[in-house]
Amino acid sequence: MLKYLYSQVYTKEIPNELSLGISVLGCPVHCPECHSPHMWNVNCEGEGTDLTVKELENIIEQQKWVSCILFFGGEWDMMHLNKLLKTCKDLEYKTALYSGHELDWFKIKHPNFHLYLDSIKANCKRVTKLSEILSFKLIGHNIMLSHVFSFYCFKSILLNIR
Repeated sequence: MLKYLYSQVYTKEIPNELSLGISVLGCPVHCPECHSPHMWNVNCEGEGTDLTVKELENIIEQQKWVSCILFFGGEWDMMHLNKLLKTCKDLEYKTALYSGHELDWFKIKHPNFHLYLDSIKANCKRVTKLSEILSFKLIGHNIMLSHVFSFYCFKSILLNIR
């Protein structure tokens, strides 16, 4: 079961979208440059709220005027995250995921990760040329590079999947 610490509306995380961001607890990636190490509590003991489908629907109901539901993490329980993402799609919201994992991790560990996602922001530290990002392919999906972010030594990319 995933747990979340808080939700908040964002205007600039996903281009051209008003996003409801949900900060999921328990990130196992532990990026050295992470701006949210307080979200690393893997056991989530005494912290957060269970992120059930019903709880997600309640969160969305309070901010139903947004256009996109953005998950900050949660990919370590992809089966549960997919249920949440599908719920968002069924409610006709765009969906996005921010992850410290690299795109290849998703392709290997969760080859169908893109089924309910419109955008993903992923780590690309090992990418040395833009052409490596542009050559990332998902069968049957158009990938559009939205932004390449470079803060200090941390590099990540935001891809639109649909």
